[in-house]
Amino acid sequence: MIPRLVIAFFLFLSAIGGYSQGEHWLVYFTGKDTSVDLYKFFDSKAIERRQRQHISFDISDYPVKKDYVQDVVAIADSVYYSFRWINALWIYARDNEVAKINELPFVRKVEKLNDNGRVVLCEEDTARSVFYSAKEILKDQINSLGGELFIKNGYRGKGVRIAVLDAGFTKANKSVFLKHLFDNKQILRAYDFIRKDTIKYKHSSHGRMTLSCIAGQKGDTVIGLASDAEFLLARTEYNMIEPFREELFWMKAAEWADRYGADIISSSLGYEKPRYCRKDMDGKTSYVTKAALWAARKGILVVNAAGNSGDSKWRMLGAPADADSIITVGGAQCCKLLAISFTGVGPTYDGRLKPELSANANVEADGVTKLSHVYGTSFAAPLIAGFAACVLGMHPDWTNMELRQKLMESGHLYPYFDYSLGYGLPQASYFILGHKFYLSTGKIDNVLGNDNYIGVRVLYPQIGRDILYYRLEDEEGHIVKYGATVVESTMPVYFDKNYLKGKVLRVFYNGEERVFHF
Repeated sequence: MIPRLVIAFFLFLSAIGGYSQGEHWLVYFTGKDTSVDLYKFFDSKAIERRQRQHISFDISDYPVKKDYVQDVVAIADSVYYSFRWINALWIYARDNEVAKINELPFVRKVEKLNDNGRVVLCEEDTARSVFYSAKEILKDQINSLGGELFIKNGYRGKGVRIAVLDAGFTKANKSVFLKHLFDNKQILRAYDFIRKDTIKYKHSSHGRMTLSCIAGQKGDTVIGLASDAEFLLARTEYNMIEPFREELFWMKAAEWADRYGADIISSSLGYEKPRYCRKDMDGKTSYVTKAALWAARKGILVVNAAGNSGDSKWRMLGAPADADSIITVGGAQCCKLLAISFTGVGPTYDGRLKPELSANANVEADGVTKLSHVYGTSFAAPLIAGFAACVLGMHPDWTNMELRQKLMESGHLYPYFDYSLGYGLPQASYFILGHKFYLSTGKIDNVLGNDNYIGVRVLYPQIGRDILYYRLEDEEGHIVKYGATVVESTMPVYFDKNYLKGKVLRVFYNGEERVFHF
């Protein structure tokens, strides 16, 4: 009797196995619900942002048609979110269910989602050696951007709304460095897109730390510059696992941020190998990159971390940092204007210049009751988001693309550029004083050389502190090599002419660029 029951049980399992296991899909529709009053659907701040930037409402702003959703819900195993930008519904369904859905007259196509692979979240790393005191690090993460000028002149992001997309905000409501945000009701909305519920301030401390790098402050202790800004907090990331569907949580959160009036999105994540190949970092392949592009079209400045894979075989930045029209942020060292070893680097696979800007990736962040030392471009990106909020507070009439351009121009290297620091660290003096403030009085001397070498010497340098940046370009203007060297003496820095043949050498020092053709 027992053997027969066992056989019957396995026959039952086999019967179940005859049906395909459910998978994730996007169902794209043919029409939209244009009866919705968009001036009631969108927050007044979102409408004001669009009017200011002369961005008209179009078909992509209307919600997905409810009747379409209901008909699909009646067939599918389960439904996650609808997406108005791409007019699609995210479902979980079996093959036979998908076949029925695909036959519905209003369905344009059904697309299977790859739910394999992992995501590299730009996590903090507390295991690295610390060469500076907490006080020095905290001071430099603000002063390297000239942020004290914003503070002195009262520009702290007032009137600017920032959406922070992250893995969780554990104990943010208990933090002494974020207390002012809760006391002054500057946290306008907080939604968990994974659990479809309001944020419970748990799951991960990563978001709390990134938020502090935008707006953290306690008395005279300033972690981030935009302490007067308003915030939308979105949980889009799992903590321990990294499924593909996080990209769609990010997309939904970006739509939500658009609807509720975000001026800036700050995101500290990167999607790369093994999910994607290097050729996919082309600014148009990943769902999260497409979402970042949509947000930019709607007038939002998207600020995203370049990632922490610079010292790995991947090296490249990850999605959505490959998106055009956003600010991708690389990591700089504390107290020295050099790239940090692990920062993700450009260019994109299709050859576009990335990152745009950099900030310190060795910072002091929120530890709830005390400061916590952390590493990662996760913390460089929100420093730039806070900086951008201060600038937008000064110039509320600027479009997101005008703001992006001015931020790049304020970089301490601009118009010089390399693939690790981008245009460098933005400088508040560019906006407050009308020019960038360089600490050194040094300058490039006459170039020395002979038949074999060219030597670039600087006069009056700060020995051991000043940086000489250089890059080589081929005849088509592509960067073939770049680097930076600390000026250790008044002796020239030499370059081999044989190596330079047919190339262009650009050197940058203390605001001055020299160009040499060979």
